Amino acid sequence: MSEIKFGVEIPTFAGGGGAHRDVPLYERIDYRTAKETALVAEKTGYHSIWMADHFMLGRYGEMFEIWTLMSAFAALTERVGLGTLVMCTLHRYPSLLAKMAATLDVVSNGRLILGVGAGWHESELNSYGIPFPPPGERVARMKEGIKVMKTMWRDDKPTYKGKYYQVDNATCLPKPVQPGGPPVIVGAVGPRMLKAVAEVGDGWNLGDDPTIDVYKEKLAIINGSCKKLGRDPNSVVKTWDGHVIIRKNEREFDELVTSLKKHKTTDKIGTTQLIPTNIFEDCIAGTPDNCIEKIKKFAAIGVSHFSLWFLDYPHFDGIKLFAEEVIPAFRK
Repeated sequence: MSEIKFGVEIPTFAGGGGAHRDVPLYERIDYRTAKETALVAEKTGYHSIWMADHFMLGRYGEMFEIWTLMSAFAALTERVGLGTLVMCTLHRYPSLLAKMAATLDVVSNGRLILGVGAGWHESELNSYGIPFPPPGERVARMKEGIKVMKTMWRDDKPTYKGKYYQVDNATCLPKPVQPGGPPVIVGAVGPRMLKAVAEVGDGWNLGDDPTIDVYKEKLAIINGSCKKLGRDPNSVVKTWDGHVIIRKNEREFDELVTSLKKHKTTDKIGTTQLIPTNIFEDCIAGTPDNCIEKIKKFAAIGVSHFSLWFLDYPHFDGIKLFAEEVIPAFRK
């Protein structure tokens, strides 16, 4: 079994009970809280911190820009990985993104993890004047963008000519600290994106509280695509992204769940969502022993990194309890 790593999702948006299922208790974004989260994650033994790449989410649409935020966290921390989950490749031209990533990797001494996606938030991009192509083109642009970035991180005089992106002797110095550049983790759900993982990704992320059966089903598509390409499926790093509801005992857990279920949540694009009705099926939930048991099931099929949204945020009780009683169970 691979080493199991755990990361904390730092919400870059907020809005409380009427905002989004990821942040039912977080009323307004606050840099002090975000900064403290990064420092708590570093101090308590998490491997990484993660941030979502949007321009407007939550009840008020207020949102931190993640590259600015990660730069601040790179200076504040010394050990934790700095991850994007996921970063939309439509938001920034890939050659510029390659330069930004190389610089942040240098600044952080090789701690950047680049989670990417093809984009889905059409109204957000329309608001910002960014074109939103059809699904097939978005996937193709993402794959080309990853190729551009890897070329620029690897070559001395990077040149690439594709259908959507071109660079010509686009010097990218200094190079990233990590040989070949930061690992690229592709967030993928549908068949086209799952195949793209095998083609251009160093790893794969499946979010929104995937069950073990759903994870296995989609992993089979990636493994099949890898075999067709002559790639070892084990070379794909497998990650899980979802929610955590954790308390020391069943009484405290039930009290937290009752509180969370009072919140009907709506995100910026108008999708009404509820805290999952089958919490133990969907989330990592319960006492520390319950959480350990669920994580072991995913670890057994090759998942090696868990990115966690703690639903009692902006309180740190869940983050600290998980660090004290769950993470040690997976240390080698």
